[in-house]
Amino acid sequence: MTTDKPSTYLSNSNIALVGGDMTKEASKKVFAGTGYTPLDVQAVELHDCFSANELVTYESLGLCGIGKAGEFIDKGDNTYGG
Repeated sequence: MTTDKPSTYLSNSNIALVGGDMTKEASKKVFAGTGYTPLDVQAVELHDCFSANELVTYESLGLCGIGKAGEFIDKGDNTYGG
């Protein structure tokens, strides 16, 4: 498969290096294909090896805005009932 996007390793982005761009693209395709949005998601089981990657993934999945993962957690939106 070819793409016009730069390689993860050539993009000079730490977020891309940990998979943020891939997660964003995959979730975009899933939401487009299903007609759902991040607001329709009731539960997400998310594990990452580092807490910083978890923050990147919240944002990449569209569960909160870019740069808003800290606020997302502070409001308790990453827990049951959030």
